[in-house]
Amino acid sequence: MVGMKGRRDIATRGASMGNGSLGTVEKPPFYGIELHPAGGSSAGLLTDVHARVIHQRRRPIPGLYASGNAAAATEQGIGYQAGLALAAAMTFSYLAVRHMLG
Repeated sequence: MVGMKGRRDIATRGASMGNGSLGTVEKPPFYGIELHPAGGSSAGLLTDVHARVIHQRRRPIPGLYASGNAAAATEQGIGYQAGLALAAAMTFSYLAVRHMLG
């Protein structure tokens, strides 16, 4: 069963190399949350490829940028919303700064 072996390898990868974040859980109390993939929507500001906010007349507003939850969502599909929002925020913030610097 190659598939099952592959899953176990992924789950324990790095543990034998002393990766501190993959150590055993020994001391209580233990806490956890259940995550579910979910679709999301955003009613944020419309932006262009440089993260500039677009006016209702479809032109960028000079000096005004938006990213993350302040901007309308550009990603589609299902995923972990915190990860999608953070990835979009980091990407469009980076693009905005690059545009500001010329």
